[in-house]
Amino acid sequence: MWKAYRIYDYELWGNKREGFTVNYIFKGDLVFLTDAILEKDKQIIKWLKKVNIIKKHIHNSKITIDGERDFILWFNYCGDPSFEIRREEESDSLFLIYFYTKEIYYAKKTSNFTIS
Repeated sequence: MWKAYRIYDYELWGNKREGFTVNYIFKGDLVFLTDAILEKDKQIIKWLKKVNIIKKHIHNSKITIDGERDFILWFNYCGDPSFEIRREEESDSLFLIYFYTKEIYYAKKTSNFTIS
């Protein structure tokens, strides 16, 4: 079963030595994950690399994930906050374009519903 999640990116203040504080959270795109993808952190990271949320050159061991898989997941890179994904109900008011990447569906909100 596919579950809808929204990506939230962080604006950070601070530095590595003194620590970081999340100054602002930016609401991002919707992404869809299956229960199979949510089973293990490694699978979640692999999926987020496929849809270009995490850059492919980032080593998996530098990423940690905390939270409840059915509600919210926080992602840290080298111990510092990076972004989060929150479970959302699908909204009928959004136009979604689905991109298929092997077993992954990625949905992006768009104001102009055109497929070229």
